[in-house]
Amino acid sequence: MNFRRWIFPKVDKQLVSEAAEDCGVDPLIVFIAFARGLCEPYEIERFIEKDPDFTDPYEYSGMSEAVNRINIALESDERILVFGDYDCDGVTATSLIIKYLKSRGADADYCVPDRQKDGYGISVGAVEKAAENGYSLIITVDNGINAVNEVKRANELGIDVVITDHHLPKGDLPDAVAVVDPNMDAGCDWVFKELCGVGVAFKLICAVEGESASVLYRWGDFVAVGTVADVMPMIGENRYIIQYGLDRLSREPRPGMAALLAECGAIKRPVHAAAIGFSVAPRLNAAGRLGHAVLAVELLLCQDKERC
Repeated sequence: MNFRRWIFPKVDKQLVSEAAEDCGVDPLIVFIAFARGLCEPYEIERFIEKDPDFTDPYEYSGMSEAVNRINIALESDERILVFGDYDCDGVTATSLIIKYLKSRGADADYCVPDRQKDGYGISVGAVEKAAENGYSLIITVDNGINAVNEVKRANELGIDVVITDHHLPKGDLPDAVAVVDPNMDAGCDWVFKELCGVGVAFKLICAVEGESASVLYRWGDFVAVGTVADVMPMIGENRYIIQYGLDRLSREPRPGMAALLAECGAIKRPVHAAAIGFSVAPRLNAAGRLGHAVLAVELLLCQDKERC
């Protein structure tokens, strides 16, 4: 049998006691905060705060340009293509943006690459097909930060590209209308950077809407699933996202998610992050690994309970 050792963080209990007294907080909670690297009083207060406290999405580089271009597309009834990824983060990000655009009456559709045939990320072929089908704006989610040649081809064909991603650039940035990626704001201490792909997509919608609370309430379940699946640190804004998202999944899951939770045996009890990480996310990931991730997106978007 394979036994594994638990490795506990080294925390100064005297400092915990002093911080607990200064903040008027139970020492056990402060100990947990310290174990997560949150040692300053303001960090501890944010750690235990229940009301969401989000970074202004316009603080992220490229956000103003992205919002302006999307608003033009919405006002002009342009055809919008959302280009996603085949993992759980990409699937939830694609579903989130499509749901939102459809709620605004947009002429929008999505494309998710085939893992075996197409590989990761947007391709020149996908851009050319988008041009053939009359799309004038492409929004990438969870990919695109390194799509230099693909964006160049889109520009040649008269298609604007808005990139939302959370991966690191490998060289020059694509010549897109806007590039929104927390890694572009490495020197900004005032923005939250530990976002996955669907987290960045969430911030984009918050910017378009001009606020965050109602967006979290309506779409937080998508963001929570992708955040847990991508094993993002449960700190800062991610804690609010997961808290509200799990509440939505427990209280009023969408038909597709309800069917998936039922398959996992988690539909009759409060949904916990462990159920997402070990049961829901692997099933959504499996669609892209064993077949085509479009199946997972269709499930999350579907409103027909029987079909789900």
